[in-house]
Amino acid sequence: MVRPVSLAIEVSGDSGGFETPFLIAFAFVGLLVMAGFAFVVYAAIRSARAARRSGIDPFTPDAQLLAQAISGRGRTIEQRLAELDDLHRRGVISTDEHRTARARALGT
Repeated sequence: MVRPVSLAIEVSGDSGGFETPFLIAFAFVGLLVMAGFAFVVYAAIRSARAARRSGIDPFTPDAQLLAQAISGRGRTIEQRLAELDDLHRRGVISTDEHRTARARALGT
């Protein structure tokens, strides 16, 4: 005669102390993630306000800075050319944009 096999697993009420440290660690990591997110939002808002205060649109700062570099805004020709060279060296503007901006700054 074949006897039936019981597949029931007994679970005791004691989890071996795993639950509490896990919950504490999970809560700590969650708080760190939320704090990081809050910091990123704070930094973005602060940068946008600073850009607005200086007269730059925070959604298009590269284009605005390039336009200011091209227009000069009271700078000497040497200062404008040095700024254009710096923008080109950092890769903000391409070689063609650099040539065009230099020609405009020099009035040719």
